[in-house]
This record gives sequence, C-alpha cells and structure tokens, in this order.
Amino acid sequence: MISVQEIAMKTLSQWITAALAVIISLPAFAQSDPGPPTGGGINRSYDDGYVFVDSTGDPFGYTSYWGYQNASQIQGDFLVFHSESNLDANTIQLITDTYDLGNLTPPPAPYSGGISGAGPVIPDSPFSRSIADIVVPEPSSVAVGSLGMLILIGRVYMRKPKSCFR
Repeated sequence: MISVQEIAMKTLSQWITAALAVIISLPAFAQSDPGPPTGGGINRSYDDGYVFVDSTGDPFGYTSYWGYQNASQIQGDFLVFHSESNLDANTIQLITDTYDLGNLTPPPAPYSGGISGAGPVIPDSPFSRSIADIVVPEPSSVAVGSLGMLILIGRVYMRKPKSCFR
C-alpha cells in the first residue's frame, strides 16, 4: 500500500517537472530581425511574419515576398508585425512595425508569399514603428512562491488523518 507521504512526494515531483517544462519551453525571440525603422530593400523577419526582398529586387519599394500568421494582424488598411527581444532578465522590448496596405485586400491568414515577384505586393519598408519596453516579474520569485504554496499544501495534505482518504 502506498503511503500518503509517497503520494504527496510524487505529486510534488510532478508539479516541479511540469513547471520546469514550461520554463524551459519559453520561446526565444532571437530569430526575428526587423531591421532599421526606415529604408527598403532589406529582409525583415518578425515573430509573426516577414517582409523580404523578392526576385525583382524591389526597385519601386514593393515586394511580393511577405507573409503573416494571424488575421488579427490586419488592422483596417494596415498589416502589423511584432518582434520581441530580451533587453535584460526583467525587460522585453516589443517592436511593432505597421505596413500600409493601401487598397490591397490581403490573402487570408496564414499567408506565405514567395520570392518569385508574383503575387500581391506590399511596401518593403514599414509605414511606422513603435517600441515598448515591458518589465516582467523575475521568474525566480514566481517559481519560489509557487513552490512554497505547493509545499504548504503538501504539509496540510500529509497531516490529515488516514481516515480522510478512504
């Protein structure tokens, strides 16, 4: 027969494993490169899409080599892309680039245009850019607080008389 303490320790171990799995799987935002705020003719990658130079070289400031992931990125006549990066342990920088679609009705999301130069075109540089620095709580304090609560619950659980578990 398994004791209450063994069940509590197994439960605690499962919670810690699950918490570590979540922390380890947090996304790394180093893959995106939105480039400078102005200027065309360069590749720009975002967390939720891309605007690259197509096979024509974008001589008139437009490209067909672009893609986006979510319908929520279409905001009126604009297409919005986001790029997050870690400034330090407690601060994330969010860059939001907005592209003017003019009269273009974009293909439904998710859309991924190719390098060929064929397909709907958008400007190859952002209409506007905003930058926000977002302060996030230290992961260690959240994890320690959660672990402390879990230990407290485990102690209460282990102190109950065995007759409560029948």
